Amino acid sequence: MTDAARRRWTPAPAGRPRGPGGKRVVPPLLAGTPPAGLDSYATLVIQALDLGFIVPTAILTGVLLLRRAALGYLLASVVLILGLTMGAALLALRIAQKIGRAHV
Repeated sequence: MTDAARRRWTPAPAGRPRGPGGKRVVPPLLAGTPPAGLDSYATLVIQALDLGFIVPTAILTGVLLLRRAALGYLLASVVLILGLTMGAALLALRIAQKIGRAHV
């Protein structure tokens, strides 16, 4: 197994999320420094959408589903479709990178 594959499949230490969002946002946040890639922008747009909208909506959906509220079932369909489309988009991106031999 290569080092890259080993890093990809080993579990993240407790409190440290695995994935590009966690690596780009959490360590600089804990260090009190601006994240890499911020450059001249005010925010990292994708990470702001994920952490500010999608994650809280998914948590709210889970809580409402546990309470068996009607709104929870409605939001669950939205969150599931969002997850499926995001997953399909990421899969297509990865395939395109492999075809184009992009080194990421």
